[in-house]
Amino acid sequence: MTILLDRLPPEAVLTDKQVCELVGISRDTLWRLERKGDAPPRIQLSARRHGRQLSQVRRRLAARTASPDNAAA
Repeated sequence: MTILLDRLPPEAVLTDKQVCELVGISRDTLWRLERKGDAPPRIQLSARRHGRQLSQVRRRLAARTASPDNAAA
């Protein structure tokens, strides 16, 4: 990913494409996670645009990687 994430403030908003590149999942997987309530919440930017806050993405990623359920996988 060409974005220098360490330089972005925690309140920065990423597109779904950027989130998928950061986490290493497809958009379909992100949308499935969202339907299950396991994705960072959307932030509505305009009538047709939304994003996800970087701090929320990091928090969800940390929670998933620290989960004991994921340790066996």
